[in-house]
Amino acid sequence: MAPRRYGKAVKRNRFRRRLKEIFRLSPETPPADIVITVYKPYEELGFALLQRTVRWGLDKIRRCQPPAGSTGQAAQVPAAPPQEDR
Repeated sequence: MAPRRYGKAVKRNRFRRRLKEIFRLSPETPPADIVITVYKPYEELGFALLQRTVRWGLDKIRRCQPPAGSTGQAAQVPAAPPQEDR
């Protein structure tokens, strides 16, 4: 659910539909609840950049989880999400 400060319902719903499509197309989604917080004006984000950013976040989540049956440390993950192509 997005608060009203993110725009009118039409914009919020379009963004939500885009995210749902990205998750539908993702080959692996972690078995957990995921909260996405948007800091940039999301209507400026193209679908491709949004998709790369969400996949980067999902990769980060997946790599930070230790493998099943393992007690070792999780792998180090880059801290920066993908940037826009210029």
